[in-house]
Amino acid sequence: MARRGVRRSKTVESVRIWHGRGPRPGPPQKLSLKRRFAPGRSGRSLLIASLLGVFPGNTGHAISGARSQAGPPVAVPVAVFGNDSRKPLPPRLDALADKIGLVADPDTGTLCSAWCAGEATIVTSAHCVLRPQGEPGPPLRNLLFRTARSTAGAPAPVAGATRGAEEANVTAGTALLSLTPPIAATSDWAIVRLDRPACKSGGLGLAPRTARELEQLSRQHRLYHVAFHRDYGDWQLAIDDTCRVAASFPEAGPGKIAEDFSATEHLVLHTCDTGGASSGSPLLVDGVGGPEVVAINAGTYVHSTVELADGEVVHRSNAANVANTAVGAGAFAEKLALFERSHLVATRAGITALQDLLHREGLFSGERDGHFGPDTSRAIEAFELAAGLPISGLASTALLARLEHRARGRETPIARRDEHGIETGSVRAKAVTGSETPR
Repeated sequence: MARRGVRRSKTVESVRIWHGRGPRPGPPQKLSLKRRFAPGRSGRSLLIASLLGVFPGNTGHAISGARSQAGPPVAVPVAVFGNDSRKPLPPRLDALADKIGLVADPDTGTLCSAWCAGEATIVTSAHCVLRPQGEPGPPLRNLLFRTARSTAGAPAPVAGATRGAEEANVTAGTALLSLTPPIAATSDWAIVRLDRPACKSGGLGLAPRTARELEQLSRQHRLYHVAFHRDYGDWQLAIDDTCRVAASFPEAGPGKIAEDFSATEHLVLHTCDTGGASSGSPLLVDGVGGPEVVAINAGTYVHSTVELADGEVVHRSNAANVANTAVGAGAFAEKLALFERSHLVATRAGITALQDLLHREGLFSGERDGHFGPDTSRAIEAFELAAGLPISGLASTALLARLEHRARGRETPIARRDEHGIETGSVRAKAVTGSETPR
């Protein structure tokens, strides 16, 4: 019952990312509410639980490839739909052990699945390497990758990590994953260049499909998911080939999903069984040349009921997994192709030179300190847009050479070419709105 003098208020949903620290929290411990329920009344809340593993003390043997001698791993609760359908890889898919691996920060114990897109290029979830808004992320220089089969040699770091240029060797759908609905879940992807070829057998191909096509493939039992799970085996890959993809679920229909998520064109909601450390893992179909990636597993979509009084949560109940979330390959296929073709600047001095030249063009006004961040990437996008180049936002050596050539020729800076209708502000605006990558 509402207390006397309490002002009644309205309701809405909230979002939180669960990172797998210890037991699954069920309903959120604390909700960040945009609008509120009337005191004493209940309503729905939204939880996006990311399947990032955080396992202090266990990361070393997982990333090194050694097997644990301390007995079976401590189970971390999973997003299981019906019976747990995970099982060991069948012999026909044994080659995936050379193309799927773990990306980890040994200092913090964070672990995620990742897959090879090329000999020195991997793909994972953005929150695995950059982390959501308001949460500290692992320094990119700490990240290491190894494939499932690799047991010899040191794991590979991010390219440029020893020279202060690691930031330029990562591109992502977003550098800051917002937790406020509608969630841009389809921006939760990241592409990483390694400092050496850790994927000796090359990478997995992409097969962008629409959500409807994926739904049909799942009905035909042609869709499957391969990942690491903290609670399954001792850092061995597992497959679930009973996955279902759907446009709606009993707990959330199309309208509800449209409210909770933005840019749903590449949103894939699926029921592949998952556990901690499975973020970044691939959903696959069999192609002519072998398994092909159709989506990246990212997190778990959970609804719960909350009751509030005086604007405070007093009771939470009925937490239910709706589905797991994944990013369709179409969301990042073009960026991956550009990334693979680009030779990226490998030193901090090179990034500083690039920033100096972008400043000369009137496109960059930030600190010219050799740190590659969203401002530098936006300035690159602005130049690429004005020059009629594919929009990549990447600090490539080809871009650096082009800017150096313009400087030597004393060409008019991009931002001053008023006779073409181009100004700094309009170039930046077009670059940001014309790119599919929020920065």
